[in-house]
Amino acid sequence: MSENDELKQIEAALRPLPMGPSRRIPTELRRRIARYARRRLAGGLSREAIAKELGVSSPTLVRVLQEEAPPAFVPVRTSGASRTTTASLTVRGPAGLTIEGLDIEGLVTLLRGLS
Repeated sequence: MSENDELKQIEAALRPLPMGPSRRIPTELRRRIARYARRRLAGGLSREAIAKELGVSSPTLVRVLQEEAPPAFVPVRTSGASRTTTASLTVRGPAGLTIEGLDIEGLVTLLRGLS
């Protein structure tokens, strides 16, 4: 499906919904909007231009993109450090979260506690 066709389908699905702050966009449509917007953002279009294209406000588009954001923790590459080293590890998470001073055992305990 071309981007133009997808845009038309999203517009058609949005059209019958009431305008304004009381507008409730169904979950599946929000996901489609997020996928479409991410592709357009990757192509260099601004959020404001995408929102205008879709017929939604910029704040609505930002909320949809945040709701459909990828997981906060993502796979990382490891250095060649030996597992027997007692080096201090640092874990960085979303919104500037930083946990410092962990050894391997402390890191494993943290990750188990989060899962």
